[in-house]
Amino acid sequence: MASFRILVVEDELPAAQMVQFYLEREGFAVSIAKDGPTGDSSVRQAPPDLAVLDIMLPGFDGLELCQRIRQHSNLPILMLTARAEDTDKAIGLGIGADDYLTKPFSPTELIARVKALLRRAYQFNEPAHPTVLGGPRLQLHLARRQVTLDTTATISSTSASTRPCLVNSRTFVWRPILTKKIGTRNA
Repeated sequence: MASFRILVVEDELPAAQMVQFYLEREGFAVSIAKDGPTGDSSVRQAPPDLAVLDIMLPGFDGLELCQRIRQHSNLPILMLTARAEDTDKAIGLGIGADDYLTKPFSPTELIARVKALLRRAYQFNEPAHPTVLGGPRLQLHLARRQVTLDTTATISSTSASTRPCLVNSRTFVWRPILTKKIGTRNA
């Protein structure tokens, strides 16, 4: 699978790290949020390709987070929680979750469900926000604001005021990257 970005919202650090380990082992880029408000902020600032939500979270719970995400996004949501009652599952799926997995869970089943959700969501469409553009020699990592040339040279920009500038009639580059590469002349 392509390098999809997955947000895991889980307040228990060992559980979050275990999910992260299994997902990263499959080639996914994983970030962790420890509570509802942080998860909501993460989804809004750097939308993932899929979210894995626990229900019992500090701040506000995973059900409310799922509802908030659904107000502005169709990203796939997998509920991963200890709440195993049928009514809990029905509520989670009813408010917008795409799948529901109970703890304890099999890592194999977790990976299979994540891959199935991603396949359904992006089989005929690229993710709404490509994570990497370019080809084999030159790659532009949008979320990280990095340009990599031949996998050996990486130029980054963490400036909040990055603006694209015209390189030629078809190419735009972030101004700090261009400035760093060729100096300040004409930048």
